[in-house]
Amino acid sequence: MLKRRIMSDLVTVMRTFKIVTKLLILASILVISLGCADAQLTQLDPPTTDVTKQSMTSTVQISDLIIESAEVNPREALTITANVTNTSAIEESYKAELRINDTLEAERIVSIPAGGTEALCFSVCKCDPGAYKVTLGNTTGYFLVLSPVKTTKSGSLETSKPEMTAAPDFTGMDILTEKTITLNEFRGSTVLLNFVNYGCSSRLNNTTSAQLLVIRDLEKNRGDFIPISISCGCCSPVELQEFAADNGLTWPWIIDVDDAIIHKYTDYLTEYGFPTLVFVNKKQYITEVTGYCDFFKLNVKIDETF
Repeated sequence: MLKRRIMSDLVTVMRTFKIVTKLLILASILVISLGCADAQLTQLDPPTTDVTKQSMTSTVQISDLIIESAEVNPREALTITANVTNTSAIEESYKAELRINDTLEAERIVSIPAGGTEALCFSVCKCDPGAYKVTLGNTTGYFLVLSPVKTTKSGSLETSKPEMTAAPDFTGMDILTEKTITLNEFRGSTVLLNFVNYGCSSRLNNTTSAQLLVIRDLEKNRGDFIPISISCGCCSPVELQEFAADNGLTWPWIIDVDDAIIHKYTDYLTEYGFPTLVFVNKKQYITEVTGYCDFFKLNVKIDETF
């Protein structure tokens, strides 16, 4: 009887041991599985967190957007300014994109020291009357281009200046297209003759280069006048071709090797030197002659040439 009871207890112990063993094995498998899942989550979580931080954090802030005037006339130059602040602890490069009515108008890259602020300045002008929206970063503003005021023929520019002198015609080869051109073939268009001496000296190069870049920017904004550059021959055609291509100066360029053109305009060059700007209206009359002009002054004088 005792032996039978011992055997029964032994069987019970063995069954209990098997159940406990199975439970331990299952628990081990569960722990291992949870450990793998946790490892996978640990690997995936950091990149997701970084991306979120990058998308939400901005170290550059645009502020103080100022539009020079709320109302301007067609083709009147307008100045737009703003401040760019770098809030990070290191120097940052920022690409500022100025948009007019959601169209990219101009862009500029500025390097800003840590905690520093840089001022941005853009010049724009529009021909078509209407309302225009300005966007720079997360800032916006508006300006209005007024409808042009109509005038009678007796009040037009050309009839109010009977003293205007006919522009001497000339012939020369455009070194960019290698085609022979004349001033007379541009009759019906407003022409800006600019006499330059790129290559004579570094000081004059700086003035001449600055004037050419002003002409380029205004011609790009307006598109209603034709610049013609006449060089005194200090540079070779190849040098001028490279200079024009590098700086986007796509209008006609003439090298006046024998001074044939300069002699026709010598009185103006004697007064103003280089650069000299000669404004020629659609009837090929000279409306004005000046020396260096900045963007705003040149814009006004082109308006007066029509």
